[in-house]
Amino acid sequence: MLTLVRIVLGLAGLAAGWFFSYWVYFVRFDIAGSAFLGRGAPVLVGLAVAAVIVAGTAHLRHGFLSAIVLGALLLGSIGFVLGFFGPMIIDPEANQGPLLGLLITGPGGFLLGGPLGALWWWWRRERPG
Repeated sequence: MLTLVRIVLGLAGLAAGWFFSYWVYFVRFDIAGSAFLGRGAPVLVGLAVAAVIVAGTAHLRHGFLSAIVLGALLLGSIGFVLGFFGPMIIDPEANQGPLLGLLITGPGGFLLGGPLGALWWWWRRERPG
């Protein structure tokens, strides 16, 4: 896969993992104010998601489980970034804009990406070469 595409997908995974883990987990359990758990741990989650995406897109042949995980992370990250940042770009006055990515397009892309990753694995397995 092209290196530039892999870098862009990795950055989308970094943003999705960082923002999603911060707003869903760390703020919800009131640990966002602590030094490491509130600021450092979400960055580590984002870096882990980015690393999985960049390493997983290095080649197109995958096992069944890795194809499902990679599909879920890819579509979930893309859906989250588009839904989170898109409304802020299109209409900066919309105060509910980031909720689209946090509650709808991010989780929806994650749930849709798993079955699509399985279909990708099945399609690549059926094709010779």
